[in-house]
Amino acid sequence: MNNLQLKTLNLKIYYLKQYLYALIDKHDLSNAEVIQCSKELDKLIVEYENKKYKSLYK
Repeated sequence: MNNLQLKTLNLKIYYLKQYLYALIDKHDLSNAEVIQCSKELDKLIVEYENKKYKSLYK
């Protein structure tokens, strides 16, 4: 994965975090939309960390 793809993935994570924080301000943590957003964020963070690690050790 090249550097631009990592930066793009990192931006997606950033904006999804901001969206999650906005949702949490409006709803409690048991809200379905909050839970779905949190799961998607977790998935993206794991993907980012895996790809970042792989790109460091090519």
